[in-house]
Amino acid sequence: MQLEFELKGMKGVPLTIELCFKEGGSLTGVTAADANGNSFLEQGTGEYRYGNDVIRFGPGIVSHKRVTNLEGERYSTHFGTLRTSGEHVYITGTTPFKHVLNFS
Repeated sequence: MQLEFELKGMKGVPLTIELCFKEGGSLTGVTAADANGNSFLEQGTGEYRYGNDVIRFGPGIVSHKRVTNLEGERYSTHFGTLRTSGEHVYITGTTPFKHVLNFS
């Protein structure tokens, strides 16, 4: 499977692609999770394993690491969040942005 991303418009706007996998699996090919449980796929291919199941994804790209407080004022004002539980992997860029993400 492939996901194609193309974002145009104002130059230099940061963007974030978030991949979330079920808790309890193992990730390889990504940076070690930080204190908030965030990992990045900086290049190449990452892999998520859960039991006998494997998902490979990539290639990665990281141009910034600003991935917290993405919910906006509507949620943060009421101490809410859009973040789900699980293993979080981020791919980031800035506009204009064109990237193809492959899964197998």
